[in-house]
Amino acid sequence: MRNGLRPQIIRQIFAPIPAARSRCLSTFIAIARDGLPTLLRYDPSQVLFVASLAVVFLGMMISPYAHFGSSMVLFGWITAGIGILAMVSQGHIDYGYGRPRLIRQLDQARRTVGLDEVLLPESLAFLEEAAQQWERVEHTLASPLWMEQPELRQRINHAAHFMMEDLVVIECGSRSESGVNDEEAERRLSSMSTNLRILADTLDAVTSASNTYPREAFESTGAPTNGIIVEMDDLEEILERVSRDRQNIMQTV
Repeated sequence: MRNGLRPQIIRQIFAPIPAARSRCLSTFIAIARDGLPTLLRYDPSQVLFVASLAVVFLGMMISPYAHFGSSMVLFGWITAGIGILAMVSQGHIDYGYGRPRLIRQLDQARRTVGLDEVLLPESLAFLEEAAQQWERVEHTLASPLWMEQPELRQRINHAAHFMMEDLVVIECGSRSESGVNDEEAERRLSSMSTNLRILADTLDAVTSASNTYPREAFESTGAPTNGIIVEMDDLEEILERVSRDRQNIMQTV
């Protein structure tokens, strides 16, 4: 499967001008990396460097009281040097495996040269369009109406995030990262991008119906009103469909 990444990266010393063609996608990538577990959020070389500094600090603290403190300091500085060399020499966009690694690589590219420079034009256009639908969901869920529905809001948020993440991984990742062949990748890309758009449209419909449904007092109790049963049924249907697709995808990764 042809990855959505350009084969060569031209590094820049200073941060590039914000990329207009990947505005929504860049936002998603940044949020996706922040959402990773702490140990998976950083490259191994970065974790090694930080851990080595902790060893140096601990060694300095105990060296007046224990003879092995100086050895810890020496070991920590050596490990820190190895970590620095690893950070300098490693390629930020190289092909590997694992969703967290791919997200870290994309976020590193976003912060250095910009996603416009590392994604193929057709991949960039496709993912940015999908990210715009994801952003619609995020903005709608930020309204007071959905703040009063925490459980449903979380389900919708997770569904939109997982679909967008799957689109990024399948479009930009290798087969070992996505777990699908070319034919299956095309089918899933089409299906998930459609589902993401339907979710955004359905969420807008539910929000509009909730805001216009006549009632004596607009005080939410955390449960949907009887006047929007049809819209809520449509929302539940798309959420269940996304959940089934997500389970099938994770079984193949």
